[in-house]
Amino acid sequence: MMRVYYRDSHGAVVLCDCTKKDTVAGAFRWKKDLDYKLRLDNGDPIPAVLLANKSDLKNELSTAELHELGLQYGFSGAFKISAKTGENVEEAMQFLIRQIVCAEKEGLYVAPIFQRDHHIRRLESEETVRGRQSFKDTFKNVCC
Repeated sequence: MMRVYYRDSHGAVVLCDCTKKDTVAGAFRWKKDLDYKLRLDNGDPIPAVLLANKSDLKNELSTAELHELGLQYGFSGAFKISAKTGENVEEAMQFLIRQIVCAEKEGLYVAPIFQRDHHIRRLESEETVRGRQSFKDTFKNVCC
């Protein structure tokens, strides 16, 4: 992926299919590319979780093996999830969010999540909020 797709990212979710081990190798390529192109101010990689989807099906990847691979490739955490049943999805997202908030509190992001006065800013224009602007037009105004 081009660096512009990663720019200002504060966390990442890398997904693979735990019923097909060959997709796990693809997830590691994504992580390697992410780490090469995006770092925190202290040089560490941004928080990233490895999610192995389809845990509700018979799969080739044990939880212990997934955690070991996650550690080996530098993920903040690794979870077996099921998009179908919702198993572990919330737990994985809460874990990633905690990692992101910790890094933000330490001032490790070039582009902070919150303004330094700790107020959250709404990213939509007021016209969008009032419904005067179409969904398509909204994206014209927020281009990088």
